[in-house]
Amino acid sequence: MTRRLAAILYADVAGYSRLTGLDEGGTHRQLSAALNAAADEIKSHGGRVVHYAGDAVLAEFSSVVAALECAMRVQQAVATSAEGIQEDREVDDVFELQGEITAIIAANLGEALWQSEAKRISNRSELDFDVYELCIRATQLLHRMDRDSIMRSIAVAERAYALGPDELLPGVILGFCHVLMLLHGYTDDPPATVQTTVRLAREALAKDEANPTVQRLAAITFLNVGQTHKAQSHIGRALGLNPYDADVLVAQAVPFRLAGNYDAAVEWHEIGIRYNRHAPPYYRASLGLCG
Repeated sequence: MTRRLAAILYADVAGYSRLTGLDEGGTHRQLSAALNAAADEIKSHGGRVVHYAGDAVLAEFSSVVAALECAMRVQQAVATSAEGIQEDREVDDVFELQGEITAIIAANLGEALWQSEAKRISNRSELDFDVYELCIRATQLLHRMDRDSIMRSIAVAERAYALGPDELLPGVILGFCHVLMLLHGYTDDPPATVQTTVRLAREALAKDEANPTVQRLAAITFLNVGQTHKAQSHIGRALGLNPYDADVLVAQAVPFRLAGNYDAAVEWHEIGIRYNRHAPPYYRASLGLCG
């Protein structure tokens, strides 16, 4: 897998919901103009739009300076066309706002980049995939959540595991596949699936216990085999490693739900949904279990 450094620009519209409520048509026209202006500036500064999400745009640059210059030009262009529009919140602490922006970027960046990679390989044959590309395809199948797709994801992830037995990601994906087979009642042999799930979680922890995704796998695994206290420990570790992981924030709700503390469970779900604009359907399905 090739790694490279990139500067990330993320921007969305302050007060978008309020503005839409006041003038839906006008707001949408202004949004379209603002996104077009942002796209032009991004291109002219050597950047690339990675993803659009409603009123937001995510872009990458090879240069930090270019990203900053682009951000300032976009702000100037939007400010000129939106004079007199007030935000729907007051910010007393700039560091609090900075932390919230960081949270949103962290929660959305991985998903947006993953979607970009999935699109890149969509028209190629799996026979030509390397370990990383097999993992992308397996994850794409896993996100569909139905039994047939998860079974296909297992088959693809097992190929990746065979090609790269020392790699972390194939085993982690297999772990999530088996957890979901257990969670949704798709397995024909629950005891064997539990054994496989726990083994894969422990293997992943042995390879990299400082990885937040590994800690999340362990948390969800132990939640679904009834070891709530152990699961809570792994949730805490995952949040310590990445406090903006929306999947972990939603998983944090489960122990509260099982204990009957539905208010706390709902709060954790809502935080996860707020941070992840690409929230998968199971977020809200899990929220629905909170009464």
